[in-house]
Amino acid sequence: MTTKLTPLVLTPLNVASPIVDVQGRPQPSFVQSFNNSIMNIEAQVVSLEELITEVVAANGLVTIAQGSADTAQAAATQAQQYVATTQAQVTQQALLVALMGSFTSPQNVLSAVANASAAVITIAPHERRYANGSVVAVAGGSITGLALSTAYSVFYSDSAHAGGAVSFGASTSRQDAAQIAGVHSCGQITTPAANSTTTGAGWPGPGLL
Repeated sequence: MTTKLTPLVLTPLNVASPIVDVQGRPQPSFVQSFNNSIMNIEAQVVSLEELITEVVAANGLVTIAQGSADTAQAAATQAQQYVATTQAQVTQQALLVALMGSFTSPQNVLSAVANASAAVITIAPHERRYANGSVVAVAGGSITGLALSTAYSVFYSDSAHAGGAVSFGASTSRQDAAQIAGVHSCGQITTPAANSTTTGAGWPGPGLL
């Protein structure tokens, strides 16, 4: 319910009518006019008080509504962040699954040559075929200063599965070449003895390290 203010009505004094009688007592007409004006003023004050109460209540509702809107907006923002995080996790999981089942094509891309004191592993240009069907070209490269007659796992990191020019590494631990966290295995090769060559080595097959 909305309070409506009515115009304040005050009865004007009649200059032709005396306010008091000959004995100094207020005239009945003046008393009635005065009382009517007081009643109208009191009614107006009551209406103002009711209107103020309604305004305060309305402001309270506005505050509550604004709080609800802010809460809803915060919930919507949180939901959007959750969706974005979930989508990123799904994407990362899909990349991991594709990586774990990937392999080089051709399979044997590694060769090695040794001088009297050190060996060099060469990685031929090849394709990386992922389990999700995507294929990228990977540029070749080499790793120098390696020990003679030593088994190495060759790998590179490519979290985006972009291919192209990559930085190859070699480790005597197969776990370093495990196909997780963006690491791509190119297979294993044993470096030759001094002044000799090893060819035809590389990828043992999908799922193997």
